Amino acid sequence: MTETELIVGTKPWSLAVPADRAVAIQRAPFAAPAASPGELVRDALEKPFHFEPLRRALTPDDHVCVVIDAKLPHLAEMLAEVLKHLESAGVPASAVTVLSPPGSPSAW
Repeated sequence: MTETELIVGTKPWSLAVPADRAVAIQRAPFAAPAASPGELVRDALEKPFHFEPLRRALTPDDHVCVVIDAKLPHLAEMLAEVLKHLESAGVPASAVTVLSPPGSPSAW
């Protein structure tokens, strides 16, 4: 038996795989992005996968709720880019709600 650990969500799952049933996993090399978190968010909002820039789906009359995970690293930088993008679409700051789970740190 070969013991393998998978991360599912935030929890590890241990699996015991018989040696004759195990399959080797081939992964491409991974390099961390050279851009900052803010630049990555900006790029994702401008060029989403198989979609137009987010601003094209928004109108100045929209009300937007941004749901955050307060434990994310670089949250303030990433949130600032989201808010700039919404502003560029004409959505006023008064129409934006930022929502985090109860009890979350609010240092962002």
